[in-house]
Parts: sequence; structure tokens; C-alpha cells
Amino acid sequence: MSAVACGLLGAALLAAPSPQRRRRFRKVLGRCASSGRYRMPAWTLATLLAVGAVIVSGVILWLAGPAPVFALFAVCGVAVKRTQRRMAERAHRADIGRTAEALDAVIAELRVGAHPATACATAADQSQGTARTVFARAAARARLGAEVSAGFSDSKSESPTRQIGAAWRISESHGVRLAELLAAVKSDLKARNAFESQLHAGLSGARATATILAMLPLAGIGLGEMMGAAPIRTLLSTTIGGTLLVAGTLLAVSGLLWSDRILAGARC
Repeated sequence: MSAVACGLLGAALLAAPSPQRRRRFRKVLGRCASSGRYRMPAWTLATLLAVGAVIVSGVILWLAGPAPVFALFAVCGVAVKRTQRRMAERAHRADIGRTAEALDAVIAELRVGAHPATACATAADQSQGTARTVFARAAARARLGAEVSAGFSDSKSESPTRQIGAAWRISESHGVRLAELLAAVKSDLKARNAFESQLHAGLSGARATATILAMLPLAGIGLGEMMGAAPIRTLLSTTIGGTLLVAGTLLAVSGLLWSDRILAGARC
């Protein structure tokens, strides 16, 4: 193992950039961060992660066998899935908030007698993300004389803009004042966003507890090493240890996924 470590250290020293290049790289990153124009493409990030995973897996496979590789992939897979779910929940809450803010502009324009196309265009100019796209599409449909409600209903089923489409359809069909219907939708969206934020804060403790319980076996391994039982050597160098490592990892990640499923039921 010392030879492998020396080889990796030598490769890192050879690949290390010079001080001039590091300073130039920091300047470029500073300019990109200040301007906010740099965004790493998703495929570039995925490629870098895949290459890193292959390299790390190859090293672990060479040094300790296939059991730690399988356990590492199981843990990383669950971590990625939980992160994606959390990011999707955060994006959904932000989408609801931006849609409610855009409705404020639409309602204000409609109440002063503006055309729906103008109201939607104003909301699109003041919005970001999905709300900007949807209201810009609605403004275009209103200018062309098409059915505006269809522009909202064509969005995803979980999107808050579907309620706007339903309200717009009722206004077109029954002649109800559009501003009043949109005001009711806005109030509902704000209440839903407040409930989602409160629910997320209330469940954060349960999520943290589930994560800590899943990591307790690591504490046991650390205590075993302090007592001199050498559990790491047993897990990495014996067949029975590798089997126990894989089984324990599967049980831990299964417990995390099951707890996430239970907590997700509170949102229904």
C-alpha cells in the first residue's frame, strides 16, 4: 500500500499547476463569480463525476476487493437520490413563490384596466424560472387571440400554474372577473407555500434522526478500532467481513429510503 500511496502522491505532484496558473485560475473564477455568467454544463459535471467514480472504484477494487466498491456505490446512489429529491422540493417551493409574485403583477394590471396580454407580459418581465416562461407564453396567446387558459394547462401536473389555467378558463366560460379569481389563486398559492415551508421545517428533525441512525454503524466500527478489535481489517480483507459489509450497507440505505417514504406520506 505504501508503494501505491507514493505513486499517487507523485502523480499529484506532477499534475499540480504552477503558482502562476493557480493565480490566473483564481482570477478567472473571481470574474465569473462576480458576473454570474458562468454555469457548468450538466453533462460536464456528470462526466467529471463519472470519471472520478471510476478512478476511485478502481483503486478501492485493487486494494480491498469488490465488497467496499458495492457498498460505496449503494451509499452514493442513495445520497444522490435524496439530494435530488430535496432539490426538487426546494425548486417546487420556489416555483410556487415566484408564481404568486407574478400573479401580484397580473392582478394589479388587470384591476387598472390593462389587457390580459399586457398583464401577462408585465408579469413575465418581473418573474424568473417557470413563471416567466408560462406568463410569456400566455401573453403571446392573448395577443394572437388564442385560448389563454390552455397555455397554463399545458404545464406539468404538479406546477402551480395549472390553477391559474383553471381560473382563466372559468373567467372565459362564465364571465367572472378574472382579477378576483386570480386573487383567490394567489391566496391559495401563498398559503400552500407557507404550509410547505412549515412542513419541511417540521420534518427536518425526523430526517436528521434517520440519517444519524443510519450512520451509527460507523461509530461502532470506530469504537471497535479504538478497542483493538480491527473491524476494518475484517470487513475489507475477509470473505465474511465483505459479506457483512454489503449486508449492513444495504440494510442502512434501505432504512433511509423507507424513512424517506414514510416522511413523504406527510406531504399527501
